Order: sequence, then C-alpha cells, then structure tokens
Amino acid sequence: AARAAALPAGTALVSPATFVPSGDASLYQLANTGAPDAPIWQVATLRDTSPSWAIQLGGRTTAAVKKGDTGLLRFRGRVTRTLHETGQGQLRVVVQRVGGDFQRSATARFDLVPEWTEFFVPVRFANNYAAGEIGVYFGFGFSAQTVEIADVSLSHYGAAVAFADLPRTRVTYEGAAPDAAWRRDAFARIEQIRKGDLAVHVLDAAGRPVPTAAVTVEMQQHHFEFGTAAPFSLLMGNGPDSEPYRKALFSIFNAVGPENDLKWPFWAGDRDEHGEHRERTLAALRWLKERDIPVRGHVLVWPGQKRLPKAINARIGTPAQSEIPALITEHIRDITTATAGLVSEWDVLNEPFSHHELMDLFGREIMADWFKAARQHLGPGVPLYFNDWGNHDLVGDPIHLRHFIDTARFILANGGPIDGLGLQAHIGGTPPAPATLLATLDLYQKELGLPVRVTEFDFTTDDPQLHAAYTRDFLIAYFSHPSTAGIQFWGFWEKSHWRPQAALFDANWKETPAGTATRVLLRETWWTRAAGDTDAAGRYAARGFYGRYKVRATLGNRVVETEVRHLPGAAPTAVHLVLP
Repeated sequence: AARAAALPAGTALVSPATFVPSGDASLYQLANTGAPDAPIWQVATLRDTSPSWAIQLGGRTTAAVKKGDTGLLRFRGRVTRTLHETGQGQLRVVVQRVGGDFQRSATARFDLVPEWTEFFVPVRFANNYAAGEIGVYFGFGFSAQTVEIADVSLSHYGAAVAFADLPRTRVTYEGAAPDAAWRRDAFARIEQIRKGDLAVHVLDAAGRPVPTAAVTVEMQQHHFEFGTAAPFSLLMGNGPDSEPYRKALFSIFNAVGPENDLKWPFWAGDRDEHGEHRERTLAALRWLKERDIPVRGHVLVWPGQKRLPKAINARIGTPAQSEIPALITEHIRDITTATAGLVSEWDVLNEPFSHHELMDLFGREIMADWFKAARQHLGPGVPLYFNDWGNHDLVGDPIHLRHFIDTARFILANGGPIDGLGLQAHIGGTPPAPATLLATLDLYQKELGLPVRVTEFDFTTDDPQLHAAYTRDFLIAYFSHPSTAGIQFWGFWEKSHWRPQAALFDANWKETPAGTATRVLLRETWWTRAAGDTDAAGRYAARGFYGRYKVRATLGNRVVETEVRHLPGAAPTAVHLVLP
C-alpha cells in the first residue's frame, strides 16, 4: 500500500459503476459509503461452476493505451459465503483484449478471506489499444460462493512508471516452500520409477574379464518425453531465427509436436499463409525421425465448426451434410497413412467440452468411430489420445474434469480404443497446488487406468520468480507420477508463443528464470553421468535415468564404446563390451 501511495495519480481507465455482469449468478451493486462512485459488487454463485469466466463482471477501458505502457489494477475483496473446503473464496481477474485472441496484458487469481483485503496487479499493456478495445474482467466460476469486490480502479501511467516499480500482491501456491513434504516424496518416487540399474561387463577378445578398466556411462537422451510444440515453418526455416530456435529447442527438449501443421485445415491447404502445407510437414517429420526425435500428432478431429476445414463447413446445413462422417473417416485414413512411421502418437479427439458441433449433428457415438478409424489405419503400436483443456485440476475445475472422465468412459463403452489421456494444462493466475495435480492424476488412475500426458503446458504470469518456481514444481509433480507418459510445453520462445509471458526464452534468446529452471531439471538434475573402474570380474554397476546412453571402457590405449537404450524393466540393462 505504501508503494501504491507513492505513485502518481495516473489516468483512470475503467468505471466500475458501469461494469456488466454475465453468467448464472446473482450480482448486486451495494452502496460503498467510502467511495460512492466505486460501488461494492456482490456476486453470489448458486452452484459449483467452471471455467472461471463462466460468471464474469467487468467493463471496457475508456481511453487509449500504447504497447509497453504500464498501469495498476487495484481492488478490495472478501468472501462472505463459501462451500470450498479451505473456507476461502476464489476470484480471477484479467486485463485483456475484448474478443479476437483475447490477448492478455495481466492476469491473476486470488484466494479471498472473510476480511477485506486489498490487491494490486501490475499491468504492462501488450499492444496498442484504442479506447474500449480492452477491458478488466473478474471471473467467479469456482465453487459456490458469495464474494464482494470494491474500490476497483485501473490507473494508466504511460511510460512514467517502470513496471518493476509497481506494487504487486504476490501470488504463491500451497506447497511452494523449499522443504515441502510433497516435493521430498516426489523425488523419492522419481528415484524409484524413472531410474534403473545398468550392469556393464568388460571382456577381452578371448572372453576373459577385464579388471580396472575405466568405464564411463553418459546419457544422450531421455526415454521420458519432455517435448514442445513447434511451428514447422520456423523449425525448418532458413531465416535468422530458425537456427537459434533449433539450438534452443534441443538444448532442453527431446520431443516435438507440430503446433498447427497436422491440424485438418492446415493439412487440407486452407491456411497456407505461413507455409503449413503437407509437403513441408512431411519433410519436417522425416527430418525429426532421422534425429530420433519422437513426434506427437495433433489432431485428427477437432469437432468445433471453427476448427474444421472449408470443405466440411461448406456442407453443414446443406443436403451434403450427410457426407461429413465419411469425409472425416477419409481424412483420418489420409493423414495417418501419409505420416505412417513418422508420428509416434496421435491426439484423435480435441476439446469436446467446448467444441461439439459434430457430435450435435451426428450423435456422440461418432467420437468412438474416430478412434476406431484411427486404430484401423495406425495399428496397435501408435497410442491414441483424448485431449482436452481444464482437466488438470480437480479442485479448480471439477465440472470440466468430470465431463472429461464421463466422455472417456462413453467412448470406451462404445468401442473406441483410447490409449491415453491428454491434459493441456494451460495455467495462469494462482496455480493449483502440486498436491492437487497429483491427486488429479490419482483420480484418473483410479477411474480410467490410462496413461496421462501433459500436452500443452504453459504457465502465464508476469512474476519471473513465480514462473520459475511453479514450472519447476509442475515438472517434478508430473515426472514423479507413474501414470505420466510425457510432458509437452506449448512453445518456449517469446516471439513464437501464444502467451509470451509463459516463454522459456525471451525475444533475444536469453533464458528466462523458468527456462533455466527447466533446463537444470531436465539436463542436470535428471541427467546421468557415471564413471568408475571394473572389479575383478570385469563388472561395473551404475544407476541412471531411463534413456539412450553411450558406454565406454578404456584400459591403456584400448578403447571400446557402444550405444545402449536403457529402458524400464525388472532386470538391469546389460551392457557387454569387448576390449580389442
């Protein structure tokens, strides 16, 4: 509050008295005796609701701002009734573009207690905006609750106040403490489930054991897939950013998923403005295959009308609509056949929670048909995933999570061969506790018993320290759970990211704190380099993370080296080396 009091007055950008409510809730203006022009808004949600913006209150700005300008959003809040087990209320606030891509300039999520508490959210405007082009919106779609907010203001400082000098209500999360018990337990699980023994045996040409040979065991690549989405136009390009992009990508990640190139409209040639055409896509897939980089396919069917190719949309509502199911099946055959051997797994179905026009037209059973068609053309060796958003947090979005489980059960009951569950995990504001992430995975294991993959992770915050700490803990939590098959980020470079604040590298290729935290975990903490001498029986034992290794034995000027894949299994990975 003292830092806020020292700021210049700024220009008011919003008028809380004109805020507009939306959603299934009771919203009232109460008199605010301390500030008649800034009413108290009382929001009573009658039932558990999700996502947070399903119940919303906000309004548009009244003046223009420039890209890079700073501002301060401040308000007071409290909870007067809640059914949440913590006894707290929940609130999300965002400063974002109205419509379009909803580009965010600030976002935060706060827990509310019964006492009035003041909150500060610093804002750096992400673009040039005319008056009314962006707005401030409070979201209340959580557990049933009654919350009140008051004294809402958004002050615009232009370039007069540095972003770093603005006050901030620090967001944290349960389990962030350095000595948190969940993290200790997670590291213990990682030691058990992500590592195994290697048994190296060094012999001479006559088959006799070679004692005192110097052995080195050096990891080359993780078996567990730590991946990122990547636009193939940038990955395979020759422009000034493509080589730094490739270098940064492979400094951290060992797997890739095309960001758009395998989506149906791009594959069909509808959106060639960035060159996402199938010839370039296939060349990129072959290039990755040659480098032993696994690729996730995304996505065979995204069943919302806005996500379909022109040829399908042109038939909706016409006599030719009946042709659509067969055209979808043909698309599945076409793309899976063309990419056979180049894609290691596929998202068959994406986001039916919010994109369901095809099911509305042809019945829910059609979802199972898509999985059956994918299995028919891909065979049993390519896992088939059901992917959705908002399904990583059983506390913050229980309705979405239940829909995800029920939909998976429906598809399975109708013969659809789902092999894995995709959790997008786009996170912002106050992130869910790592213990909640783990409890969600436990629930999936109990209810569905299928492997889980994080498919689109990003954490959007303007607090670099929080970004680094939570990214680290997110990775620890998921890597520690036996059901997790892989973790894919949804981009990593600021200039090629739908949420630039979530990037691991800034626009000039400097690692962000979150990027450093990620690299240290993946390439140092969870990376094996071991060395020692063979015993009298010519044996050397090591324990390492599963993956691809170079193993070398040296005695004097005699050297032998081999590559070995160290994979999960009950027995140690045996490595036999014969010194020349």
